Amino acid sequence: MAHPRDPRGHGRRRRLLPDPMTQVRLPAWSRGRVALVGDAAYCATAVSGQGTSLAMVGAYVLAGELARGLGAGAYQDRMQHYVEANQHLALVNAERTRQLTGAQEAVEGFDEHWVASAATAIDLPEY
Repeated sequence: MAHPRDPRGHGRRRRLLPDPMTQVRLPAWSRGRVALVGDAAYCATAVSGQGTSLAMVGAYVLAGELARGLGAGAYQDRMQHYVEANQHLALVNAERTRQLTGAQEAVEGFDEHWVASAATAIDLPEY
């Protein structure tokens, strides 16, 4: 008998179906009174390890710039370098992952400079 989620009759056998990691790179993160934040505006992919940080920092900066009356353009100006650094980090991590031959190699390079440089690539004002 086929599993309800598998009409081809494969039973409960589970298959891993790979899906490509995709970065979101938009020229503008807002239009009119609508602004995008986090993955909707600048997804770096899960390989960056920075998705939550990007979303939280983006929400903080957007709220702050709006409160200052500067609008979403100022939000993108302040965030652009930080987003690009983290998107680059994802590309570096993806390439590094492809080159790994063992778990120990992953641990040895974890605290390298490029991780810290992406995570701290923004100076946050106090709004």
